[in-house]
Amino acid sequence: MTILQALARAYDRLAADGGAPPFGYSTQQIGFLIVIDESGAVVGQPIDLRSDGKKRVGRSLNVPRPEKRTVAILPNFLWDKTAYALGVTAGEGKRTAQEHAAFVARHREALADSDDDGLIAFLRFLDAWTPDQFAARNWPEDMKDDNIVFAHDGEYLRNVFLHDRAAARAIWARLSAEASGGAARCLVTG
Repeated sequence: MTILQALARAYDRLAADGGAPPFGYSTQQIGFLIVIDESGAVVGQPIDLRSDGKKRVGRSLNVPRPEKRTVAILPNFLWDKTAYALGVTAGEGKRTAQEHAAFVARHREALADSDDDGLIAFLRFLDAWTPDQFAARNWPEDMKDDNIVFAHDGEYLRNVFLHDRAAARAIWARLSAEASGGAARCLVTG
């Protein structure tokens, strides 16, 4: 066994035990969860995933790897901060409308051919959502600029988020492969 093979096996064991995110995923602090039903309508108020205490910290969740943003507008897949996902921010937000439009466009394109109920509901949510609904629904102000994830009604009770669904994982694997330039030779397995 080579050193690379031993490292790959060690990483696989860590990932299986929950000690490391699966390949293509990253552990991020997520502050809120928005639950949607089959029609894409929001179910209730956002669920606060942050810890209690002086400094409220989001829950560590494995989500699709975040985009590397500097000045470019690059939305994450099925999760993001509220400026991208909902079109609202606590600050001035000069580009918030552009960030939200990019989030919607990316998901319309990526999920266009999906027949998964949860992903179709998410597209319906995006089609119906407008940033002014944030204030109209009386959502908490401290939610702004936090990372959020989405779940299909009923699945959130089992801690299954949209990005965890098999169809979402397959789409993310395809998107990741396309972004990396397609096939490459594995240094461990050849």
